[in-house]
Amino acid sequence: MGMMVVWAVFVMTITVLSCRANMRFRSESQLPIQWWITGAVNWFAPRSVPLAFMPILAIGVIGFQVYMASTVPARTGDEALVFPVLVGTGVALIAIQLLHSGWSSQLYAGTPGRPCPPVRSSLQINHPLGTTA
Repeated sequence: MGMMVVWAVFVMTITVLSCRANMRFRSESQLPIQWWITGAVNWFAPRSVPLAFMPILAIGVIGFQVYMASTVPARTGDEALVFPVLVGTGVALIAIQLLHSGWSSQLYAGTPGRPCPPVRSSLQINHPLGTTA
């Protein structure tokens, strides 16, 4: 029962964060999905895709952990680790969503409604050795 409450709290928290981000980015038609190691954005998606992805991921990942914890007995000595791992997974998902929202905010800071840069295809990405992939 306690694990279901934790699952619901994390899913609701992530959903609220997505709804707040949707309000903040409502003037943007696209949001970045992936960043290159240099900080350049690799590609964008329609705003609803990245904002709906995290709640769906949280439902699946944390729900799977709750299901497994309630149906498969933990190994001897590991019973006390089930709940902290569940909480740690939820905290990690929230941190990832906040990080993504922060990076998106920096990208769009002070420029509401500006068009997104074109998406780079794999043929346009420069290879570190100077050739194109």
